[in-house]
Amino acid sequence: FGLLVLVCTAGDYAVSVRQSTPGADITCGQKDYQGNPQPFCRISGDFGQVAGACDANPACLSFDMEGSYGGYLKGAGAQQYTEGFSNYCKLQANQKCTGSYTFKRRASIPESDIDCRYTDYEGNLQSFCRINGDVPDVVAACDANANCTAFVMEGSSTGYLKTAATPTQYTEGFSVYEKRAGGTPSSG
Repeated sequence: FGLLVLVCTAGDYAVSVRQSTPGADITCGQKDYQGNPQPFCRISGDFGQVAGACDANPACLSFDMEGSYGGYLKGAGAQQYTEGFSNYCKLQANQKCTGSYTFKRRASIPESDIDCRYTDYEGNLQSFCRINGDVPDVVAACDANANCTAFVMEGSSTGYLKTAATPTQYTEGFSVYEKRAGGTPSSG
């Protein structure tokens, strides 16, 4: 599969699933169980919490999420294929980021639902497309649907496919992932 390289602007993150940035760890004063300094900075939390820690640390240019909960703050470095990880590259001037989606935290898209004939737990047909899974699962579903241009994550394990990435609204606990123009599917 191919990766798109973009020169980015400030504000959000470019997402590359099944990618990590090995060897680009930054430290933040954490210690191991014996009191020795850790050579990395691991943040326990969901995507939004790890993004908040990266935003607060001037040395942080990206972070690697390990699954859906917990990430490592990173400096500059090359990405490589790594199953179980996703890299979030800070979109800022003069930084090259790879990724087929843009991540925006604390946001949702209240309209533009894709109807994939989703049936809820009570057997009722719904007019939206809910995907139960983590970000790589929802990316795969969005990449496979020609009408999907974005998706909304509720927490870290439920996504909703969308036909448009706007309008967005501020919503705690939700994140928007928008396909990047010219991006390639994030399949491994």
